[in-house]
Amino acid sequence: MVASSALTALYPGSFDPFHNGHLDVVEQSVELFGAVVIAVMHNPQKPSGLIDLDRRVELVRACVSHLPTVRVSAHPGLAVDAARAKINPEWWYTPVIPATWETEVGELLEPGRQRFQ
Repeated sequence: MVASSALTALYPGSFDPFHNGHLDVVEQSVELFGAVVIAVMHNPQKPSGLIDLDRRVELVRACVSHLPTVRVSAHPGLAVDAARAKINPEWWYTPVIPATWETEVGELLEPGRQRFQ
């Protein structure tokens, strides 16, 4: 498939640490959409992870340095706030992994529902 230069994909996550699976998603997203914004997220209401935020941004940038249409930036708070800050809303496309959807949104939609039924 040929990438569309009119689309930008947002890939939010904690990336603590960034691994080959993440890199594969980024590379496939570049092929599909042309440009990717990797939003390295930090929720200030949760304890910090293994690697501090600035170092995670550095590591992700190093891992995607061969991809000129990929931008990496740090964002506190919610992924939707990162989308508003970095991407024109008319261009939004966020790859959703079912486990992530269940963890982050499923409980909000149906409180008390068991996950992965």
